[in-house]
Amino acid sequence: MKYPPIWLAINLMTFGQIINLIELMSTNNIRQIAKQYDCSDAELLSWLKCLNLLRNMCAHNSNIIDLKMHTTPILREEWKELLYELKEGVYSNRIALPIIIVKYMMDAIDNQYNFREIFGSFRKLIDKSQRQANYYGLKNKEVLNCLQHNSLYTRI
Repeated sequence: MKYPPIWLAINLMTFGQIINLIELMSTNNIRQIAKQYDCSDAELLSWLKCLNLLRNMCAHNSNIIDLKMHTTPILREEWKELLYELKEGVYSNRIALPIIIVKYMMDAIDNQYNFREIFGSFRKLIDKSQRQANYYGLKNKEVLNCLQHNSLYTRI
C-alpha cells in the first residue's frame, strides 16, 4: 500500500483540520456535503466553525455557558423565532445558538437522537425564568420544550 486509507488520515485530524479540508474542497464537493443538511455552503462552513469554537472551549475547560460569540454563524430564517432578539434584526449570540445548530444537524443525521441530558441541564439553568431564557439566548422559556420535542430539520 503506497498511501494510507483516507479514513485513517481523517481519524488523525482535529475537527478544525477537517473544517480546513472541507474549505479546500471543490465547490461541488462542499455542495454535496451541504445538501445532506439542506443548507448552503456558507451556512455549513459557518456552523462548523461555530461548533469548532465550542468544541475547543470545552476541550480547554472554558466556560461555555456564558459564551458570547463575536462572529456569529449564519442564522436560518426559521431559527429567528427561537432566539432572543436583542434589537430589531439582531439576534442573540449566546449558547442557545450553537445548541440550535447542533440540534438541527443532529436532526438531519438522526431525528430520533435524544437530547434529554442537554435540555435537562439547560432547563435547570433557565429555572422557569423568562429573564434567564433570554440571557442564554432563547426567545422565551417555552422554546426549550419546542426544541426538545420537535425536529428542526425538515427535508424540502
